[in-house]
Amino acid sequence: MSRYDDDLNLDFMPIEKKKLGKWFWISIGIVLAFIMIGLVSFLMIHHYQSTGSQVAEKTKSIVPTKTLYVPLEEEIVVGINDDAGTQHHLNIAITLVTRDESLIKLTKKHQPLIVNDLLALLGTQEYRLLSAPQGKVALREKALKVVKAIVKEQSGQDIVESLLFTKFVMD
Repeated sequence: MSRYDDDLNLDFMPIEKKKLGKWFWISIGIVLAFIMIGLVSFLMIHHYQSTGSQVAEKTKSIVPTKTLYVPLEEEIVVGINDDAGTQHHLNIAITLVTRDESLIKLTKKHQPLIVNDLLALLGTQEYRLLSAPQGKVALREKALKVVKAIVKEQSGQDIVESLLFTKFVMD
């Protein structure tokens, strides 16, 4: 043994373990709970901020915009003949269906051209064909093609979705 060993008391005395109170453990639990809540909140906010713009972009493409109905200002009246050569009148009011507001101005600006081409189409129809429901549907599809062609030519866009006959009278 060295000479310094005598000065040191190397006998280990048991250290008395102090019992930690239950309030200490409760406060540690509360602090850990707040840390976990903060961490989870941070991660959720960060995640939703990064994916929020992606969701918004997807939602814009999924959610349809408001449907607009654009009526032509004037009714179209044409004379058509039946198989016996008797003259009849066809009176039609037309409304265009779109989701693009630019069609409103475009329709007002080019209405004479639209009406002219529709008059040319309607004047060639046969009375007996238009008397049947299938004839009216076929005429509506032909009229839609005529209007779509004019709008596409004038605007470069295909913005007319549908065409409705809001008045269809034959006498």
